[in-house]
Amino acid sequence: MKLFYHLIIAAFFLFVSSCSNIDETDFKYGGLDINIGQGDDAFIGGAAVDDLANYRVSIFCNGIVQWSDTYRNFLNSDLYFPVSSGYVVLAENCNVLEAELANKGWGQVRVAGESTAFSISSEQSNQVSLVCTMQNAKISVEYQEDLISKLGECSVEIYKTSSVDRVLTYPSTANLDYPIAYFNIDENDSQIVYVLKANYKGLAKEFIGTISIGSAKHYCLTFALPTTPLSRTTNKDSSNNDMIHLVNITVDPNS
Repeated sequence: MKLFYHLIIAAFFLFVSSCSNIDETDFKYGGLDINIGQGDDAFIGGAAVDDLANYRVSIFCNGIVQWSDTYRNFLNSDLYFPVSSGYVVLAENCNVLEAELANKGWGQVRVAGESTAFSISSEQSNQVSLVCTMQNAKISVEYQEDLISKLGECSVEIYKTSSVDRVLTYPSTANLDYPIAYFNIDENDSQIVYVLKANYKGLAKEFIGTISIGSAKHYCLTFALPTTPLSRTTNKDSSNNDMIHLVNITVDPNS
């Protein structure tokens, strides 16, 4: 029995000794330099989104997060990553949830970019570049005066066809003073539903329609009577260099 016990102890120390003698050169690492730029559409809305240094940078290897922190901390760190293919870098000023939940549910601009897949080679600084662009759409609402004169107080609700639990309302009494709404662009859903609600001649009226939206665009839904001439389709806001796509929507109260 003692012989068996001593054999177990000897085997244990032999195992520990073999682990301590592993050649660390078997584990290859390489450095990484990341260059992040912003596309012109990152500034839709007038103000620079966020300082790039505050962007969150996430480094993935074959889908697994290797590192995630601010770009500032990345630049101030001396990081090395295991040699491998399948690396991807994602940079973003906010995630998709924050893009729609910020500002009491009205959302905010989301700017993000992802690199192409690359490899980390050993004992060298590997270079990767990516450009961040606006990923969501801006929506605003405008009422023409003749429509308000005809309908009186009314409101417009907007929501995505896939997110009916997030409904944003623009009362006519707050014309042009309501926040801009931001909507993410989903791969399978780029439709916004609008519902104009009014009480006309004692009858509750609803005028419902949809529009298609795309990323990095500002859509202004302009509601007017059929007799109101609305020929413009875009408008350049000189105060913030924002190209507004005017969506002209005619409403016939007698329909």
